[in-house]
Amino acid sequence: KSFLVDGGFTALVKGGFPTVKFTKNNSPPRGDFVVNQNENWHISQNELKTSLGKDNLVIIDTREPQEYAGKTPYGEQRGGHIPGAIHIYFKYWLDNNGMLLSRDKILEMLAEKGITKDKIIVTYCTGGVRSAWSTSVLKDLGFKVKNYSGSMWEWSASSADIYPLEKSRKEGVGVIEDREKGRHGDAEREK
Repeated sequence: KSFLVDGGFTALVKGGFPTVKFTKNNSPPRGDFVVNQNENWHISQNELKTSLGKDNLVIIDTREPQEYAGKTPYGEQRGGHIPGAIHIYFKYWLDNNGMLLSRDKILEMLAEKGITKDKIIVTYCTGGVRSAWSTSVLKDLGFKVKNYSGSMWEWSASSADIYPLEKSRKEGVGVIEDREKGRHGDAEREK
């Protein structure tokens, strides 16, 4: 079994759990843990592409606000966000001490964005790590959720004609990227 520790490493230390510091000369022993990927928690790039625009789908971009707006600090080929994605930076679900907010606060935050349990949620980030954590949180809250592990590294490296991105000019308005024509068109969306 594996677990997510609320508060991370800091919480382990504060809780008095034993820790070991490994160095170059003192590496951890090789373990026998085997990851068995649950396909019910995963969505592929093509599955996501064909699901865009469906009424029962909610896409959550878990990256930093600057990434959602179009900056590429982590090596993405193109900037922006997947069309229709709602921005909820994964750290918004943590308090100032790095602890997960209460169930009620997270549910309230999601409800304010129109995210309800009758929807299918897809989370993504840059490389699938922040979104995987978010997927676990949402799954624990009882949502139907899948992680797009390829995330922006995969989406932004693919053809802009087939895998478009939007860029935000201001809250509530996005810009659809159109490389071929070299222009941008406004795309009104609810955030």
